Amino acid sequence: MKKVIYAVIAVATVVIMANLVIAPFAFASTSGEGMSAYLKKYYQNHISKIRGWHNVNGTRTYFSNTSSKPAFTMGATAVPGKVYKALYVIDVNKKAVMKKTINNIKNLLTDPRLKGHVKVELLAFSPGVHIYFKGNGFKNALLKLKKDGVEIAECANTLYELHIAPSKLYSFVKMVPSAQGEIVIRESEGWAYLKP
Repeated sequence: MKKVIYAVIAVATVVIMANLVIAPFAFASTSGEGMSAYLKKYYQNHISKIRGWHNVNGTRTYFSNTSSKPAFTMGATAVPGKVYKALYVIDVNKKAVMKKTINNIKNLLTDPRLKGHVKVELLAFSPGVHIYFKGNGFKNALLKLKKDGVEIAECANTLYELHIAPSKLYSFVKMVPSAQGEIVIRESEGWAYLKP
């Protein structure tokens, strides 16, 4: 059995070395390019794909094992002095959606165009109330959002209709009479409605 394992490792090593070392030299001689030009292109098209932002077959793709973010080169321009407002809504009991919502808010708060010029509210209703349940694993993330100025709100109607005691929620959660009323009022005030 050990001999088979060693043989597989040896074959894999040869294949990898052939792709990384031998192939560039072999193909460069047939392509008519100089060796340095070919190796540069080879690196950009193959080896560099292991990390960062890359154009892969015409699609901008991110390979996550990198420690630095790419610099942005375009996008809308924020109006100097204007305060932007965003209402994030969650109405499902799915941990992945809850995590995504929290991450989206973090991304908004750290966008260099809006940093310090944005008001945010996180509103939960229906099964989305579970994001505020004690012991659900989101307490620290929610407290960090609150510290960053995010309003943490829950629909009182949901607690009544689902027979949930307010004591089951984190104490820092604020109640609004109805989520639907909150959404209507916020949108009339010019808040962006965001639902991951």
